[in-house]
Amino acid sequence: MGRRRKDVRAIKRRRATREPKRSILIVCEGEKTEPNYFTFFKQKLRLANVNLQICGEECGSDPLSVVEFGESKLKKDVSIDDCFCVIDRDGHDTQRFNSAKSKAASLNGKSKSRQFKLFISDPCIEYWFILHFEFSRTPFVREGQKSRGKVALDRLRQLWPEYEKGLKSPGCHLEERVEVAVKNAEKALADAELTGEMNPSTTVHLLIRELHDGNIS
Repeated sequence: MGRRRKDVRAIKRRRATREPKRSILIVCEGEKTEPNYFTFFKQKLRLANVNLQICGEECGSDPLSVVEFGESKLKKDVSIDDCFCVIDRDGHDTQRFNSAKSKAASLNGKSKSRQFKLFISDPCIEYWFILHFEFSRTPFVREGQKSRGKVALDRLRQLWPEYEKGLKSPGCHLEERVEVAVKNAEKALADAELTGEMNPSTTVHLLIRELHDGNIS
């Protein structure tokens, strides 16, 4: 048996149920890091049968603004099948964060053929990157003027000294570790849902699987 591939194309879903050729819109809170990361997957997975758009620079910076931006795009463009919003929990206002979750859930229930989903990292997408190197459920807590997100960023830099916000192609650097990250994220999310403590956790791995499934032909 040949050696199992270690890049993102080797990610396997337990059960693929969606038809291919879906048009996907990804809306990101971040202006560079997240768009750069998902652009890598678009190129790597050769998503010729998926219309993937990155809108990180066009929408607002808080979770509700991201959801409202995705909603407006979905209304204007009937060719979009799925809208996936990527947000951080970090220090965002709790009311607007919860409103974003509620609105996304409401939008997702409006159509049987179109999906509207939130993919959340608590405190930030750097936690997803950390999971490429280690499993940890130790909460990130504010340190003086340093936000929880910046504390997570510091931890990531201990594991990956070359990392910096807005890195041109973080996915390329992390590709060989993505299977480990998916397993760690699954484990972390299961524990978060069991304990009710979401700090830290992420659902970005579920979006990676969605993109992978979109490449199945």
